[in-house]
Amino acid sequence: MKKIAVMCILLLSCGAYAYDNVDVHPQVNESAVLSASKFATAMKSIELSGTMPKELIELNVINGKKIKDWFRKGGEFEDDPGYRTSNHFHDPLRS
Repeated sequence: MKKIAVMCILLLSCGAYAYDNVDVHPQVNESAVLSASKFATAMKSIELSGTMPKELIELNVINGKKIKDWFRKGGEFEDDPGYRTSNHFHDPLRS
């Protein structure tokens, strides 16, 4: 029992961060858009090149960047500066 208590104290005192604006959040955004059921339909409706989500985000460029890069950059910006990171998730219990 003492070992568990010591381990809990160590874990709580060292801190753990679940976000990373350089690698994790950009990848989460990219994965989300690739699995979004209506993304490909919406992109095709504005006549972008490609048929599959992966093609749509790789082949099309807007203002000099691939769509994929815009989604990834959004993940970086959402976690920086740090004060946005604690409150940027939607709470479904609030309007």
